[in-house]
Amino acid sequence: MPRSSSKPQGPSPIDRRGILAPDGGEGRFALSRHAPSERLSRWIDRYWVVRWDLRGAAPYAQETLPFPAVNVVCGTHRPGVHGVNTARFVAHLSGVGWVLGAKFRPGGFVPFLPPPWTMASLKNRELPIEALYGEAGRRLDEAVASTDDDRERIALMEAFFTERAPSGDTASEPRVPSLLALLQGDPSLVRVDLLAERAGLSMRSIQRLFLQEVGVPASQVVRRARVQEAAERVARWGASPGTWADLAAELGYTDQSHFIRDFKQQIGQTPTRYARRCAGRS
Repeated sequence: MPRSSSKPQGPSPIDRRGILAPDGGEGRFALSRHAPSERLSRWIDRYWVVRWDLRGAAPYAQETLPFPAVNVVCGTHRPGVHGVNTARFVAHLSGVGWVLGAKFRPGGFVPFLPPPWTMASLKNRELPIEALYGEAGRRLDEAVASTDDDRERIALMEAFFTERAPSGDTASEPRVPSLLALLQGDPSLVRVDLLAERAGLSMRSIQRLFLQEVGVPASQVVRRARVQEAAERVARWGASPGTWADLAAELGYTDQSHFIRDFKQQIGQTPTRYARRCAGRS
């Protein structure tokens, strides 16, 4: 059996899902994404790099609606291990800076989680890398900061997690990503029981799986996926107030008011106001 590649792959296409008002950041920061090596691809979704130079310009706040995944971050802005975030994430960018992150697949961080940490214990927390990995984490942070070459930075992070990756019979893939693929591919899966039925799992099994691999209830992940899809559609085609009932129905909401309430709770704005913001009219 040929050995899998241990080198990270080249840049990946940019999927804007989860980035709020994505056009607003144009010219303010540069984002690139890079595929992990084949060896780590079952656990790491991608590496991402953000650079900005706002000298002489106003600070910029970029909002995201995060996926249910862990990010390990090095750089000048909020470095550390970022657990699954159940709220909006706001990055306040100013001056000159850079960030490198490893975005794990949902559930993919479990094999790299040293005891006594659990996924639930990371929820909504940002911890120094050293808090989980001790002196090795501190050295990684320093090594990544010592070079200005993105490829070298990615290679350093890749080597760090390759060294800690399970092998043999323990190298199983997380199961949650396949469930999220079902959610994203079928808007009719609007409840956990429907997702469980489609996946051939009991309610108890699917709830336990999400808590073990993600650290949050399955119901929160289902709600987040629906609102991410709604935000992406609004940003892409600039929905007007007259289309909210149709969009709500397509995404499986029982009525328009339920959709608007859920959207505002997670995005912080009504769909109408968010559409205006995406169109540059806010």
